[in-house]
Amino acid sequence: MLTTKEERAERRGVVRYNGSMNENRAELVVDISKRFMDLLRQLDPRWKAGYLRFEMDSMRQGCTASYDIGSDVLLIAAAENAAFFDHIGKQGRKFLHNLGKAKGVFLLVVDSSCKYNFYFEFEDLERWTISISGGSTGRPVDLPG
Repeated sequence: MLTTKEERAERRGVVRYNGSMNENRAELVVDISKRFMDLLRQLDPRWKAGYLRFEMDSMRQGCTASYDIGSDVLLIAAAENAAFFDHIGKQGRKFLHNLGKAKGVFLLVVDSSCKYNFYFEFEDLERWTISISGGSTGRPVDLPG
């Protein structure tokens, strides 16, 4: 039976980072967040918010990202930022494995004042997709908050 607050939240399907992770997990969260904010600063000084989504299962992994400049939301090109996405792929795998998960999704939401939220999902690997096709806005679908 799940007993801790975090375990009960995990059973509901979504876990939000609240600072109670072990040191390795916290270091990974900080590294991913810092690198993402650094990339956003390099790409466009007008950025207001950024969205980074990582997913992994036993067969594949993927990462998408976008940022909001107030008047528009722009996708971040993986080919032009291959080193960043390669690093996030490695860190994302480490992070989920550190949680003891073979599959999952995390969504990082950052703002230009360096505030961030990290969300996790372990069942619905389609959660929080980021796209601009089919009328999508470039923001994660069903953005938490």
